[in-house]
Amino acid sequence: MKVKQLFSYFVNLLGWIFVISALVGCTSKNTIPLKDMPISEFMIGEWKVISRVNTDTGEALEDRFPTISIYSKELSYGDTHRAEYSFIEEDLIFVDNKRLTGGETWRLEKDNGNLIVYQEFQGFKSTIRLERVTR
Repeated sequence: MKVKQLFSYFVNLLGWIFVISALVGCTSKNTIPLKDMPISEFMIGEWKVISRVNTDTGEALEDRFPTISIYSKELSYGDTHRAEYSFIEEDLIFVDNKRLTGGETWRLEKDNGNLIVYQEFQGFKSTIRLERVTR
């Protein structure tokens, strides 16, 4: 008889745990739609390079880094190169890329769920189209 009561108690406890977990998991989140999200939040995540072109000539450029990961105040190209960045304007960042004398600037633009980067360094300009991999 005690085994039956213990089993009933255990099943009841599991039921309550399930109900509470379901209720807690169903709370609404205050998420901002992508189109309304500030670029400083939108840009955070891992991005796949879709295309990179010379802005002046339209010539396709080699993708040396297939992914770009952007974190708060830091970004990485591929697995080995990291750089800090800071905002100059709402949609313009300075990337302190140690591989390039004087760093580089990125003007950022949202294009639906994609990110377009207008990169400029040492007089060279390229346009990089990125597709979100993860947030």
